[in-house]
Amino acid sequence: MSKFDPATDALVDKLLEQHRKNPDAKLLWLADEHPVSPAKLDILPKNRLVFVTNRFDQYQLAKSKGITSQFSDFEILANAQPENIF
Repeated sequence: MSKFDPATDALVDKLLEQHRKNPDAKLLWLADEHPVSPAKLDILPKNRLVFVTNRFDQYQLAKSKGITSQFSDFEILANAQPENIF
């Protein structure tokens, strides 16, 4: 049994689907307590995504994958202006 949540994997698939529909859209992911697998982070559109999480391990992992990441209790910067929030 995987420690990664199938719902999180499904969310990644939805995020990728939205990115394919509008590759220029800014994406914001508010990641909760459910861990995201490193393999799923590898396939995300790094140049269009901001990953916000309250888990320091997930923040470090996303950052190591080249994803713009923010460690906080979901404080969103005013200039983020995402088209899609996940």
